Amino acid sequence: MSTSEYGGRVRLPTARLEGRETLSSHALRVLASNAHHYADQKCNHLVNWTAARTSLMAAGQGYMQPFQLSTSFARVASYGPIPLTLKPDRTAYPVRLELAAASSSGGTNVDFAAMLVSSVALGSDFVRDSAIIANHGVIFAGTTSATPAWLAASSGSTFFAPSQSIVEAALGARNTLTDTSGSPATVDTCEVFLVVYARGANLAVTPRLYGVHLSEYVGT
Repeated sequence: MSTSEYGGRVRLPTARLEGRETLSSHALRVLASNAHHYADQKCNHLVNWTAARTSLMAAGQGYMQPFQLSTSFARVASYGPIPLTLKPDRTAYPVRLELAAASSSGGTNVDFAAMLVSSVALGSDFVRDSAIIANHGVIFAGTTSATPAWLAASSGSTFFAPSQSIVEAALGARNTLTDTSGSPATVDTCEVFLVVYARGANLAVTPRLYGVHLSEYVGT
């Protein structure tokens, strides 16, 4: 059974999916539509950024780096406000957070961390304590490579639920209309910020951020 682009369901014989059976372009579009629909139901992409391709890096374009080099965590980038989907009990659905990064000097270590917080300023307070970072996000494994790569987690997990304290702090309301040119109304929201930090083993190395991906898994 497959979902059409109009939301209806179309029954397909199982034989149509056998290896030697011809699959029409129409049936393929129906199957692809069904897969996309299911993916949209399961996952909301909240942040999806990657640097320009490597050939442009020689001009210093593409990657991001801390505003100030430091051996302590310094802010590299922030994204938001990002609306979270809440369950009926006002808890958040789990998210997956991934970072791609590298070191400016091969062989010299750099570390990255990222958190979901109710304000960027709050993240600057939290980043001083590694235990608090792990409660609100991820500390990623360090890298000494000058080649960009997706990093594994060293503290916490890249798949986690936003903390309830942050959810409660991020609750608010947005002004809107009931319809086009309609009556004023308010909508309850939960809006957070994703803040990325980095540090180097010494001040001679620059942490370089090449990619950030944050997805929300609704229904899990």
